[in-house]
Amino acid sequence: MKNISLHVHDDSSMESRLQVALDITRAHEAHLTCIQPAPFQDYVVGAPMDGFYTTGALVAELQDIKAAVRERIETRLKGEGISWDWVESSVDAASALVTCTALSDLLIVSQYPGPADADIRPLPIVGEMAVRASCATLVVPAQIHSMEMYSTVVIGWNGSPEAAHALRQARPFIAHAKRVDIVAVGKDEGEFSQEAASLYLAHHGIASELHIIPLTDGSIANTLHKFAVQREASVLVIGAYGHSRLREALMGGVTRDLLEGSKVSLLLAH
Repeated sequence: MKNISLHVHDDSSMESRLQVALDITRAHEAHLTCIQPAPFQDYVVGAPMDGFYTTGALVAELQDIKAAVRERIETRLKGEGISWDWVESSVDAASALVTCTALSDLLIVSQYPGPADADIRPLPIVGEMAVRASCATLVVPAQIHSMEMYSTVVIGWNGSPEAAHALRQARPFIAHAKRVDIVAVGKDEGEFSQEAASLYLAHHGIASELHIIPLTDGSIANTLHKFAVQREASVLVIGAYGHSRLREALMGGVTRDLLEGSKVSLLLAH
């Protein structure tokens, strides 16, 4: 894992995901790319008869905010002793991150906390990143302010191709873990067994433990989350469904529940 990408946006969780990015970049001796989308079309003014437009004053204000955020973070990065660069984009955040991470190993974004949990909220893009980004996506909850790379990693396993792909995408990340738990809820089923997942990791020198746990707390998402919290896991790895099943399977299922409520960082791939 040598190419790490970070979403830069002036929100209440920027500092927490920056620190997580720094921890991961150092642990892997990697390069950090800061991606700063600033789509002016998101800040248009509507006129009933004339359509929509962006005022010159608003554009100038947005440019000032963007420049201030970049200056603040670049000043910080210059003292961190890591390799880094900066990419700006004028398209919407989701599209910019998808395009700019085509050759990344990991994208770091913040969990969307909901409409009432923060004055300047992270953008609600995590679900889209889970299924559009070509690299693994790390979703960092607001209360997480660092990343312990030598902790426990929990892998939520349902035997699906998405779970298998998430495991492969996560392998460089979990290579540092002191313990890896592969967890199936209810029963081990699906196309790929837990044993196959464990054997894959073993071929890469990573030991793992297998767990089949009963469904508790009303849902698979809550059951996985409770297990990860009890294990004091730094990351919960899960597979996200692909484009064709976005609305039916991702946004209404286990992935969505975890994206909305997890207190543990999520590593997603599809």
